[in-house]
Amino acid sequence: MPTPQDICAEHLRLGSSLHQAGHAERALVEFEKALAAQPDDLHAANACATLLCELQRPKAALAILQNVRTLLWQDAQSVTNLGIVCEQCAMPEEALAAYEQALHLDPAHVRSLNNSALIAASLENWNQAIERLTRCTALEPHEAAWAVNLCDVLTGAHQHVQALTCIEQAWQRFAPRADIAVRRAVILAFNAQFDAAQTAFDQLPGNARQLLQDYLQQAQSLGGQAVGKALRTLPNVQELYLVQAFAALQDCHWAGQDVLVGTMRHLLAQSRQSQTHFDWRDAQFYALVLPLTEQEQTQFRIATARNNPAPNLPPLHPTPHPDGRIHVGLVTQSLHDARYRNALAAQLALHDATQFALHLYCPTPQPQQSFIQDMLPHAASITEIAHLDSQDTARRMRLDQLDVYMDCAFYTPWCRADLPYTRVAPIQIRSQSWQRVSLGFPYEYVIGDRITHPDALDKETYGAIVRLPHTCWLATNDDVANVLANATEHPLTRSDANLPQDALVLSAFLGSVAIDPATFAAWMQILRALPDAVLWLPSFGPSARANLQRTAALEGVQAQRLVFAQRLPRAQQLANMTLADLFIDSLRFNANHGLVDALRMGVPALGCLGQHMASRLGGSIIAAAGLPECVHPDASSMVAHAISLGRDRKALRELRQRLTSQHAIAPLFAAKQRVQDWEVAWRIMVQRYRQGVPPASFDV
Repeated sequence: MPTPQDICAEHLRLGSSLHQAGHAERALVEFEKALAAQPDDLHAANACATLLCELQRPKAALAILQNVRTLLWQDAQSVTNLGIVCEQCAMPEEALAAYEQALHLDPAHVRSLNNSALIAASLENWNQAIERLTRCTALEPHEAAWAVNLCDVLTGAHQHVQALTCIEQAWQRFAPRADIAVRRAVILAFNAQFDAAQTAFDQLPGNARQLLQDYLQQAQSLGGQAVGKALRTLPNVQELYLVQAFAALQDCHWAGQDVLVGTMRHLLAQSRQSQTHFDWRDAQFYALVLPLTEQEQTQFRIATARNNPAPNLPPLHPTPHPDGRIHVGLVTQSLHDARYRNALAAQLALHDATQFALHLYCPTPQPQQSFIQDMLPHAASITEIAHLDSQDTARRMRLDQLDVYMDCAFYTPWCRADLPYTRVAPIQIRSQSWQRVSLGFPYEYVIGDRITHPDALDKETYGAIVRLPHTCWLATNDDVANVLANATEHPLTRSDANLPQDALVLSAFLGSVAIDPATFAAWMQILRALPDAVLWLPSFGPSARANLQRTAALEGVQAQRLVFAQRLPRAQQLANMTLADLFIDSLRFNANHGLVDALRMGVPALGCLGQHMASRLGGSIIAAAGLPECVHPDASSMVAHAISLGRDRKALRELRQRLTSQHAIAPLFAAKQRVQDWEVAWRIMVQRYRQGVPPASFDV
């Protein structure tokens, strides 16, 4: 009579034969019979789990392996299979624990080395991922998959020189392989070897084109860029280089900025000479944090806008609207952003609806009705334009007979830089665009104030400037009243925010991309002079944190003196801001939203004036909050002021008290008056147009 072991072995043999013949379901039945005959047989359990995963039933596979967990935990291959199944069940922590156990049993288990490395890479733990994949390639140099994975991880870590060495070795060892050919072409571009990259792209086999598209889409989906764009299947090699270089800026990886700036200048010159244009919505944003002139920054917007020709629309002959109001069109940012949505709703409620009709054009695909309920009572219309191209958007906007057009999307992914060239209104305005240089046609006016556009500015270069009193930044997001009341009733402690109790807390709540090398060097100079101070930053991703900590160490500042905030709901984030002593603004691209939040929460701020609008807007905001002496002409005087305040806590407390006491009268927080400033400006512009007077600079 056959034993249970014999029965199990026979069913495993039959199952294997059926599986090899392509009968997966029948094979699974045999494997399940084998497991029933011998419930503690790891081979049978692994066979069932493998087939169940193949049949897209990973949870069932997990249940089987969990039944023999005690046994499989002592076998490297079996526990690796458990890790693979956990990954398919979206349980990365459990998968990683299984791979670590496999490596404890067998440090040279290549599959667990590879899989755990990929999980580490997904968590941006690049050093561990690179170390483990390097071991894989050493243990199994004949396996191309490990070399490809190592190349991808090096690329994700922005180690492009090392990635190129890796892929060239793989190219020599494993060619011809389409996946390696695709990566080689891309990484050559990432290393700014443009001629070699173009040759490699030209030589790609036909079957590599789809692989290239998949590879770029996958890379973009993992990028998490604040400002992104869809990549073409075969992008220009310089444009491809820019995409990765901009992603590196998001991670505060500043190596190679000279090459980046040189490439951008070369593309601008090429664009002017050949009239070849790219989608540079991302370039016009990232140019603001690079050492480029304001004129160069503006050229990226002009080149982007020229990509699409204006439609053949009839000329505008607007007359006063039948309702007697001035009709203003605003192209919004995404209404999925709660902070922007709340600020826009507050702005609309403050406008004089008897004199102005506000039309919103929303690029958010299928916005939920709850998103627009607060705006609908105060808007003349809300139109979704996500599904429309610029020409169809222009035709739709013309139906509203606008008097004034303003693009409020700035340099977000929703920016329609070419839309004004279609001429949707007789008066088109550049508002808070972070650049001052006049574009000429199709804009009539540039908006600013006396700090962003000082008296000495050359009007011929900067065009018709409308200077608003106090500040051109409209700070309508006042959702802090309840937060302040709650913070007073339930005081926070620094331990709640993982801050040292007795330290001087310098804060800078801004996007990681706004931190440039000059800004960080200034911050480190302050920290070196104030040994009891820490720098409190937002909850950046692991790569940005690691890069900033490494750079701090090189600057002679201990990494632990950079404190990264927790990810919290906005109300709690605002409440925590009150724990800071002083806000230090960035130099090239000011904090703006985070700066306004800090000032509202009673945290005094220091800033300095740069050479373009993006680097002067913070000064405009700080002065309008009632602290003009905190706006400095250069970085050195700002650093000196910060050090002085850090050494004189009494002066710092008095500065904070003065900021708080002025909230009720500070121009920045007088939202109703600032909205009225805009209305006055619109009215003057429209009157001049209707009187046949050409645009000219004026102060409100």
